[in-house]
Amino acid sequence: MEVVVGTYEELLLGYRLLKDDGEWKLKQSFTDHSHCGCVKTVALSKQRILASGSSDETIRLFNLAKNIEMGSLMEHSGSITHLEFYEDSHMFSCSEDGLICIWKASNFECLRTLRGHKGPVYSVTVHPSGRLALSVSKDKTLRTWDLTTGKQAYVTNVKQGTVYDLSVIFGNDFTIMYQFSSC
Repeated sequence: MEVVVGTYEELLLGYRLLKDDGEWKLKQSFTDHSHCGCVKTVALSKQRILASGSSDETIRLFNLAKNIEMGSLMEHSGSITHLEFYEDSHMFSCSEDGLICIWKASNFECLRTLRGHKGPVYSVTVHPSGRLALSVSKDKTLRTWDLTTGKQAYVTNVKQGTVYDLSVIFGNDFTIMYQFSSC
């Protein structure tokens, strides 16, 4: 198992979780200092592609299977606040610029930019069908996106506090949503 940590000191630290003589231990596997601002978010695809987002407004890409840096993505004009891979076909990025970018994971081309939030976007999560996404923002809205058209499908106002993170578990007959917020 791979554990990746982003730090305020602009570092990415990678560790492998190993079992040694019946004890679990972390062994450092890599250190990277390619960001020029604090690392705010990381995401790892099933194909072991690591994406990291920073206050330097860039997304850095690494292939952990080959131990190589793949490059940078510079579509946002604000700190990167959240990254999420959907299956191994797409990556979603959120930023303080209020935008959500959808990237094709095979070549990291920006396919679409979702616009609608009036403040920093803190989190996005994709329905297992790949047709809908939910996002939360400092503008105190929860937005539902139709990913087939790239347009907003529904907007819900969050009455109290600011939602900073959104986690959704989709089941066949149920949806569980929880959030971290401050009042």
